Amino acid sequence: MKSLRKEKIICLGNSSVGKTSILRRYKDGSFTTHHLSTLGVDSVNIDVTLGEEIISITLWDTAGQERFRTITHSFYKQSQGILLVYDITNKESFESIGGWIQSIYEHADSNVVKYLVGNKCDLVDDRKVTYEEGLKLATDNGMKFFETSAKEEKNIKEAIECLAKEVVETLKKTETNSIQLDKNPKPKDKKGCC
Repeated sequence: MKSLRKEKIICLGNSSVGKTSILRRYKDGSFTTHHLSTLGVDSVNIDVTLGEEIISITLWDTAGQERFRTITHSFYKQSQGILLVYDITNKESFESIGGWIQSIYEHADSNVVKYLVGNKCDLVDDRKVTYEEGLKLATDNGMKFFETSAKEEKNIKEAIECLAKEVVETLKKTETNSIQLDKNPKPKDKKGCC
């Protein structure tokens, strides 16, 4: 196996939707119902094995509070992938996704890969956002969609590794297109009047 390069994925969404829980569950398999809100940004380094390659990824965990949004914006441009997370038991966190998407368009690279994640799907009796609503929002905005449960470890690995794989594939396509453009140099300017 060969190691590729380091990639960056940022986790966005309102406060208390479970961003930190998702990353902790993926990183070390742990889950706790009691933890402090993320202040500013935090990161987790992971290696994802995709076929014959090991991709080293830094997952950036961001604060969802409004007062930290300007700090978060600086991480958009550095990221190749975005996990956009809402809580299926919190309609407001779902309704806020439109604002997060607008912020992504304003601050992130146009080639960034975006996934929508409805977290806490183990809380079936408290559900306020249907699976169909999440899927429609994702589809309307060109994103893949996962419902996850950090508590039950449902779809956490699948969502992160699928995003990582798509990030790598997108970067490879972009690099291939850049190389092809370089092979077709512009015609040289003629000197003189004719």
